[in-house]
Amino acid sequence: MAVPQAVPLTGTKTFTTGFEGRVLRSGEYRCGHTNVNLGGERHVPYVSLTITRHGAYCKHGRNGKTLLDTQRVAFFNPGETYRSSHPLGCGDHGEFLDVRQDVVDDVVLALEPSLRDRSTGPFPWDDGPLAPAAALELERLIAAQNAPKDVDALELEERWLALFERFVADAVAARERRPHAPSRRRFTPHGVGDAVLAARAFVATRCTESSSLTELAAAVGSSPFHLSRSFRALVGVPLFRYREHCRLRLALERLRAGARDLTQLALELGFSSHSHFTHRFRAVFGLTPTQLRAMF
Repeated sequence: MAVPQAVPLTGTKTFTTGFEGRVLRSGEYRCGHTNVNLGGERHVPYVSLTITRHGAYCKHGRNGKTLLDTQRVAFFNPGETYRSSHPLGCGDHGEFLDVRQDVVDDVVLALEPSLRDRSTGPFPWDDGPLAPAAALELERLIAAQNAPKDVDALELEERWLALFERFVADAVAARERRPHAPSRRRFTPHGVGDAVLAARAFVATRCTESSSLTELAAAVGSSPFHLSRSFRALVGVPLFRYREHCRLRLALERLRAGARDLTQLALELGFSSHSHFTHRFRAVFGLTPTQLRAMF
């Protein structure tokens, strides 16, 4: 198999700080790179996490290729080197969180002592899940951070630190579950992992569309049967539920931005009705869209 060659990056990547405390810094990143093949090498000087809000990209690092979409949290160790690619040829943007090394050590020691003092950094994984509770708190934190009124810096720093701990705890829990999962290679055709990865990227970036299983399979070069079966086995949820999670993540952002007409919002996101949207939102986040909107 031919190895993709590194290509010059197009576009730019910018970071805008929203909050900066003594132990951590948070803000927004925007990546205009659209390279489908491998881009140039990048170096991360400190512990950093990114949470993609729009778009998707692949991180090529010590653990191979990892897709970072709107349902994942990316982890970067200090001194880490990696390359990236954008499977759909589009950029991405979201939030970043940089944390001081001694604070990271304390969090890791509390959650998983075996990861302390690793020569390659505290995180042996490239990504972790973005759980619904964490996604909800992320939106509430951004709203508080951007509020025009005076904000208690101590409160913000503590909430960001608690969210960082939650990200790490969820990644540790996911890692602990992985070794006990049954073998999924018995029925998986050659190359289906790439098809599943492509399907995740397609769904995450076009979640408001009502693509059928046949259309999704054709878009990633697979069959409806193999894609549906393998997606559920490798990702842990069926395609329709993954798309729903992506839609609900987008709903959080829209509500924080001030969306008032919930029926219109539901239809724009791809839900069949206001009641369908409210039912699924409450099932995932534990409150209704109206209740969340009142918090902002």
